[in-house]
Amino acid sequence: FNVTASLTRPQNYLISAVLRAGSGQPYTPAIESGFGGGLETNSGRKPTSWTLDLRAEKSMTLGGLPVQGFARVFNVTDQRYFNGFVFANSGSPYYSRTPGPDAGILNDPTRFYAPRRIEIGFNIKSPSK
Repeated sequence: FNVTASLTRPQNYLISAVLRAGSGQPYTPAIESGFGGGLETNSGRKPTSWTLDLRAEKSMTLGGLPVQGFARVFNVTDQRYFNGFVFANSGSPYYSRTPGPDAGILNDPTRFYAPRRIEIGFNIKSPSK
């Protein structure tokens, strides 16, 4: 689920936000011997997760040059937002019940979106003729 909202005044400012949410998609748990056997396909649910990105831009003049200041904040709340993968043996994106064989996957940083990142800067536009 993605929601985007923007507030703008052309040639003045822009503020926008993107909210991404994952609401517990189904997955198929690993079936182990003994109690718990016979689990059905897609009988487990992934955890709910969300993240928020913000962007702001402001047009202005500095030293006679048209300048656009900007700020971008990715993952505003610094959520540990997973990319959809869960371990079938635990139902969690954070740990595996068999960490030895799953060590390579556990050490893969691409299983999660990046932590909070803040960018601030200016774009200098060439003057119009």
